[in-house]
Parts: sequence; structure tokens; C-alpha cells
Amino acid sequence: MNSWQKAKVIKIREACSDIKSLTLTLEDPTPFKAGQHYEICMPGENVIRKYSVVSPMQDNTYLEFGIQLIENGSLSPKLWNLKEGDEVEIRGPIGSYFTWDASNPAPLVLLGAGSGITTLLSIYYSHKYYHPQSKTIFIMSAKDETRIMNYDSLKEILITRFTKKEPRIDKDFLREHIGELLLNNETIFYICGLNDFVNDMRRHITNMGIKEESIQTEVFI
Repeated sequence: MNSWQKAKVIKIREACSDIKSLTLTLEDPTPFKAGQHYEICMPGENVIRKYSVVSPMQDNTYLEFGIQLIENGSLSPKLWNLKEGDEVEIRGPIGSYFTWDASNPAPLVLLGAGSGITTLLSIYYSHKYYHPQSKTIFIMSAKDETRIMNYDSLKEILITRFTKKEPRIDKDFLREHIGELLLNNETIFYICGLNDFVNDMRRHITNMGIKEESIQTEVFI
């Protein structure tokens, strides 16, 4: 793993009601893979949390993270209070399993819930850059549209279930919207969210005949 280094905040924006986008530049940028994460802490403090990269992997001169505000959290409120020009400490990239290989043009199905969208966004943006002709189906579950990061720029391509007024995603919903990609043996499935969501989606997909080796999962706490 790389050692700790300083990173400067160069851009801050509200990405949805409970997630702020922080864009950082590093002293010593390192290539990363879509799906990887970094450890972040405040300078001189020892509270460390892991955050997935949102930005695409083709440009490592900056890193974008989605910081979900956790009420009474030890770190996220401090990150939400940062201003452009402030510094944090960062270490990474970390993770080798839930990653996307840029050399693989296979179609993707991305399934996320809540803040699980962050790591899926890096995979989505990177896949579209390297293989623009390859198909991606991006399905998100959230309470409503205000809880989806970058919803305004994604709403034309996202398939959504808003659980405040709609039932949870089930097998029939998946079969309807994934369609022909269920029959493509090359399709890769990425599932990210809370434990119950990940387990439910994995069960539905395997029950539709998808092999375990075609499914990658990441549980967000």
C-alpha cells in the first residue's frame, strides 16, 4: 500500500441531499483502477475512513470522492466542513477484487443502493470512456431522487426504484430491465450497497442463471 500523503481540496459541490463531492489533487498521483478506494483522515488526527473513487480512471491527476454525511460521525462532518484549498491526508489506492479491467470490453450491469453508487460511478465513467460502444445497464435503488449522487446528469441513463413510493427491486424487475444481457455469457455484474441489498440482488441474479464468477459485490456499511 502507498504511504500517507497530503491532498488539497480543489472543488466541492453538493452531489445530492446527503453526499458531497470532494475533488482532490495529490502530491504524488498514482494510477488507480475503477472500483478502488482510498483511506482519508484529517491532518494530525487518527480517525480514518475508506472512500471509493467516483472519478474515471483515465485521469489520475485528480480524485473525486462522494462523502456521505453520517449524523454524529467521527469524520464525515469534518469533511463536509472543508473549504477549497484545505488539505487532508490520503493513502491508496486500495482494493483488488471489486475493480474493473479497462482491457475488457464486456457489457456491464451495475446494481447499486444509496451511497453504493460512488464506486459504481467510477466503473461506469471509465467503461464508457474506454469502450463507448459496449452496453451498460445502470440500476439504482434509493429512497427518492434526492438521495442519488449526480442524479441530474444521470437520470437519462439510470433505471431507478424509489423505495419511498415503489416496491424494492425484485427478480421480475431485474429480468425486465436487464433483458438480453442475461443471455450474454460475457456480461459482468457489479453490485454495491448495504448487506441485505447485495445479498438480495446476488440471489435474484443467480436464480436467473448467472454464474457466480460473473458477479462482483461490495458491501457498504
